[in-house]
Amino acid sequence: MVTCESHYNGAVRVASTSKDGDGCNAWTITMNPVAEITRLYYATTRASIQRDLEKAIDLLKTLTTEEDRERVSVFMDGLSQMRSEWGVRPAAASGAAGSKPGARKAPGATPVRPAKR
Repeated sequence: MVTCESHYNGAVRVASTSKDGDGCNAWTITMNPVAEITRLYYATTRASIQRDLEKAIDLLKTLTTEEDRERVSVFMDGLSQMRSEWGVRPAAASGAAGSKPGARKAPGATPVRPAKR
C-alpha cells in the first residue's frame, strides 16, 4: 500500500493505493476540527450562520483535549455573538408537543372546547 498526504487549510487529504495494484485510489479527507471551526468563523454570513454554528458545535464535540477546546472557545463565542447580532433565531425543535409556532396559551387560561351540537 502506498500512501501520500496533501495538506491544505487545515485539511489532510490522504491517498492510498491498494496492495494488489488494481489501480484504484482512495482519497480520504480528514479535517482538523480547530482549523475548520476557525474557517467557519471567518467565512460565515448572515445566511449561513445557523448552519455554520451547528457544524462548529458538532466539531467542538469531537475535540479531545482541553487545550483545543480553549483555542476554539473565542471562535465559538464569536459565532454565537454574530447569530445574536444578526437576529437569527435557532431553528425550532421539531415535534415540540404538536403546537404551532407562536401559539402560546396565556398563563391561567382555560382550554376552549368546541360546543356540542
